[in-house]
Amino acid sequence: MWTRHLVHELRQRHSVWVYARTADATRAPRELWDEPDGTTGVRRVNMPDIDPMHRFSEHRHPVIDAQFAAYVDEVQPDVVQIEHTIGLSAGMIHAVRARGIPVVLCLYDYWLACQRVFLLRDDGTACPGPDRSNDCVACVEGPAMPQRARVLLHDARMATMEALFDAATVVTACSHSLQRRITELLGRPEHSVRRVELGVPPLAGPVVRQPSARARVAYLGSIADHKGVHTLARAAALLRSGTQRVDVEVRLHGEIVPRTRAELTDICPHVVIEPPYSREELPGILGRTDIAVLPSLAPETFSFAVREAALADVAVIASRVGALPEYIEDGVTGLLVPPGDSVALAAAIRRLATDADQRRRLATTHAPIRSVADYAGEMEGLYADAITRQATEPEVPR
Repeated sequence: MWTRHLVHELRQRHSVWVYARTADATRAPRELWDEPDGTTGVRRVNMPDIDPMHRFSEHRHPVIDAQFAAYVDEVQPDVVQIEHTIGLSAGMIHAVRARGIPVVLCLYDYWLACQRVFLLRDDGTACPGPDRSNDCVACVEGPAMPQRARVLLHDARMATMEALFDAATVVTACSHSLQRRITELLGRPEHSVRRVELGVPPLAGPVVRQPSARARVAYLGSIADHKGVHTLARAAALLRSGTQRVDVEVRLHGEIVPRTRAELTDICPHVVIEPPYSREELPGILGRTDIAVLPSLAPETFSFAVREAALADVAVIASRVGALPEYIEDGVTGLLVPPGDSVALAAAIRRLATDADQRRRLATTHAPIRSVADYAGEMEGLYADAITRQATEPEVPR
């Protein structure tokens, strides 16, 4: 969805083509087709049979490299922006650079350093980063693989990702924390990555506040382990027990797998799990929300959900992890709690649920939110810089 908004903005002034992955079981693997989208099309490639986050070797696909090279020859771009290679191929960048075309590589997560993207282990604890001796391959493939094979797989993947990073003309990261951490993990200087904060599309409609006798807590987004949803369920259970019981409504809105649904229901049967929502439905949900919670375990690199809540004047509680403290100042523009700490999360929810004045103050005080147009304008400057660098210093590294 984010890419669609960016493309729409850029098409006001430029010709824009898109090459995107999809997973369609009704089509053949690697099948290509064009999807009309505005003034120019979107080239889709079907990749239904890969599982990049659960198979360590799936980060480069020569067939995709060749297909993408042909697409580049067809559309002849002045510059290529790579949004992500997960589910595609890390080798795509080399097809572009071999044709003398500059590349702006945009980083939104830790995929280059972490096959699982989130720098988390299976048990939800934070991972310090790549470990060629053991952790990385075992984390994805399981512990049965021989040690030597683990090392070889790890070294091959890291070499591919480092080559991807180094081949880019310009690299951006969407937050300071991502900029610092990814360069540290890859052993590159921090100044080799530009921080470019993302723009947030406006809400699809007005938010009409719907009053309620009790505080309403909402989680918005993918209902997944790394988002700390189990922490929220445990906090909800705490709020319904003991001498400090608080009558709050807790709803989780988003996609969920059956295992997670069963686990959350077992922890707290009173948590309500709602289906995924559309952009058009979001204002209505926010109008029925008093407190938005993002209890992530993973080091978030940017949060649209937090900013969308701010646009709707909804108070926010989030984990003190990753880039979240870059936007939320504890006690001023929201509340921050330690990741995975259900007791602290319950206390924060109780604090806002029982203090309407503080809740309103936090809801109406938030940091500036960048527009998509402003982001696109900065990216246009980077495109121009990349084109100039390609013309004058094609072999000079960042």
